[in-house]
Amino acid sequence: MKIVIGMNLTEEQQQMFREAAPGCELAFVGRGNITLENAQDADAIIGNPPQALVPQLKKLKMLQLNSAGNDGYDVAIQQVPGAKLYNGSGAYGLAISEHMVGVLLMLMKKLHLYRDNQPSGQWTNFGKVQSIWHSRILVLGMGNIGSMFAERVKAMGAHVIGMKRTPGEKPECVDELHTIDALDEILPTVDAVCMSLPNTAATAGILSAARIASMKQGAYVVNVGRGSAIDQEALVAALNDGHLGGAALDVMTPEPLPADHPLWTAKNCIITPHISGGYNLPQTELYAIEIACNNLRAFVAGEPMANEVDVKRGY
Repeated sequence: MKIVIGMNLTEEQQQMFREAAPGCELAFVGRGNITLENAQDADAIIGNPPQALVPQLKKLKMLQLNSAGNDGYDVAIQQVPGAKLYNGSGAYGLAISEHMVGVLLMLMKKLHLYRDNQPSGQWTNFGKVQSIWHSRILVLGMGNIGSMFAERVKAMGAHVIGMKRTPGEKPECVDELHTIDALDEILPTVDAVCMSLPNTAATAGILSAARIASMKQGAYVVNVGRGSAIDQEALVAALNDGHLGGAALDVMTPEPLPADHPLWTAKNCIITPHISGGYNLPQTELYAIEIACNNLRAFVAGEPMANEVDVKRGY
């Protein structure tokens, strides 16, 4: 059995993979270096190969992504009979949930305005601010990232409303749990909507112009899922006319965002270049390695694996 590993690993980390797959041929090719030449005879791949390459890998049985999102891979993997797709969900919750808390507080406390004034030495009081305490926060997407964010803002005293596609038992990290069909009823009642949705046909444009218009005056939007979930033109208008209190976007459409895009200059808009996840937080990489090793161990042993993507639903 041949395993191709497209991650940048230390010798100690490589040894973890060797121990997870004893007797297998392991090819450590590094991040971004998975090619047809080194992967055409692979039984399993750990990493994110070029999507166009995947349908050519006819021996492939397991593709373990390092990313939590699987945009396009769910389509590509269906062209390889018998192959299954797994993602890195669970590795990014710590980093991204803390980013979400940080940017939400930044907006609520108007810290971005004070930072903007600092280079010119302006001593200005921007007035009243808001608190997470007793605010109503809608968490749209209750996977690992959304759940960890919900835990953090609930601990800070928010009333947390979780929303997901399918019904289920309410977790302790939320005060209420609803399905997406309640979005139009709940959205106008919340102080912030915080989104960590995957990119699927069902989530594209979910925060539409009509829904943005229905939001409470001064409400906030935080998005760390996919930019396709928001009508960006409507969001810019709602920010500039003061209907919304602010937005923090780590994801946009397109990426990179063109330098002349109106989001850059929209009022009270905080933009970060899709960096809330990744490996900027060292613990994230360690979690990703642990997830991959555990799944590789189960794959070799023929045991059930975690994080399988339902390719029909896209997540």
